[in-house]
Amino acid sequence: MKRTFFVNLVFVVLLNLLIKPLWALGVERGVQNTLGFGDYGAYYALLNLSFLFAGLLDFGIQAYTSRLASREEAGLDHLFSQVLVLKIIGFVIYAVLSWVLAMSLGIPSAQWICLAFLLVSQACAQFILFLRSGIAGKGNYRWDSLLSVSDKAFMILFVAAVLYLPSLKSYLNITVFAFLQCLAYVITLIISLILFRLSKIPMPRPQDFSGVKELVPKAFPYALIGLLMTIYFRADTLMIRSFCGNKENGIYAAAYRLLDILNMFSYLFAALLLPMFGKLLRKRESVRQLSSLAARLLFGATWLIACIVFMERDAIFSLLYKTPNDYGADVMGFLLFSLPFVGVLYVYGTLLTAEGDIWHMNKMVGSAVALNLVGNYLFIQHYGALGAAFVAVCTHAFVAVMNFNRSFTKFNWGIKWTASLRVFSLVILMPVGLYLVDQLFDNYVLALLMMAIAGVSFLFVMRWWRFAELKDLVLEKIKN
Repeated sequence: MKRTFFVNLVFVVLLNLLIKPLWALGVERGVQNTLGFGDYGAYYALLNLSFLFAGLLDFGIQAYTSRLASREEAGLDHLFSQVLVLKIIGFVIYAVLSWVLAMSLGIPSAQWICLAFLLVSQACAQFILFLRSGIAGKGNYRWDSLLSVSDKAFMILFVAAVLYLPSLKSYLNITVFAFLQCLAYVITLIISLILFRLSKIPMPRPQDFSGVKELVPKAFPYALIGLLMTIYFRADTLMIRSFCGNKENGIYAAAYRLLDILNMFSYLFAALLLPMFGKLLRKRESVRQLSSLAARLLFGATWLIACIVFMERDAIFSLLYKTPNDYGADVMGFLLFSLPFVGVLYVYGTLLTAEGDIWHMNKMVGSAVALNLVGNYLFIQHYGALGAAFVAVCTHAFVAVMNFNRSFTKFNWGIKWTASLRVFSLVILMPVGLYLVDQLFDNYVLALLMMAIAGVSFLFVMRWWRFAELKDLVLEKIKN
């Protein structure tokens, strides 16, 4: 199972290293540089508004069926055949709530068409995720991996054509931008439906909807946790817009972009881990070794990246955006410290989801939402985007620690003192060492390179990453 995890992880990461950074750092960043902080800030508020109630699009069906697909085979096809009616009901509720919130926030009528495209995009994205859960549940991990980047690949083609062709660039605005993304999602949805059928999962039939009422209460806890997590991930940008305006929101969007890209890889870990955790639990095999491997790989890499970005934040922000902005660079630097905690959340949150400990997770995330909303209300009014960044780090750290503690309690795992020492060394000693390396070089490119080398070496020396473990995984793959 560790070998399967590692091989699929490498395949997925390679795909996403090609596609998603090209979208976010090339095309999407180019759109923001063209539109400016103000206009892009308005789009970013609409985008996050479209995310806010997205969990209602499937009532938690995707998470529930992903877990079921990984642990059971009997009845799975029948379950998948019941979902379409819930998708339709969910979209109606989602659209109504989103429009009500948009009007209550005073979203201008000129931006309603843009919002409509974003809402349709979210509906397509959620349905694609559901189809992917069925495909991955049948063991077709490569198809699932390809679908994970298909939407962004089409977006790159469409938006780049408008952005970089002089004859089309003058037509670019937030509505056109949203429309092109919507078109990419529709095409990906069609491809997903084809692959779903090739996975031999029957499509819904009218007589299959009799079990929908029984499915809703089973899936509801998953819908609730999806809604709560979206609130504490996305509510900050709406509060920034309300308290500070679109320009401040545009700065936050620019600062958040790098975090968003890197969080994609943490999410990919979770997408791969869920079916693997589920199968191990079904066979009553230990999940500690797999969870430890994923956590060490992810936390070590993300903490290193966060420290490096913080130390070179001014140079990185200036490289990404036309207008240098020290304030935006500070926001970006602080936001990146959310990255390691999100990684821990994805590993152990995914494990608890596979185990079915969903109600306890809802309690943890509910507490995080309260912490996040109160913190943002207090800090954004006085510190703007920088206050939101501070609250984001605190919230993610809180949820990560809660999920880690719950996992160790649930499975009766003990914590060795040597592991605690390695955590201490990583959190405290690595930043100090990287700072000393950074001071040796005036050229930021050389400083980045040397800090990366020093950081990776530190991870191997402190046994966060282990040559023998990675070597065994590679040799096992070659042997098979």
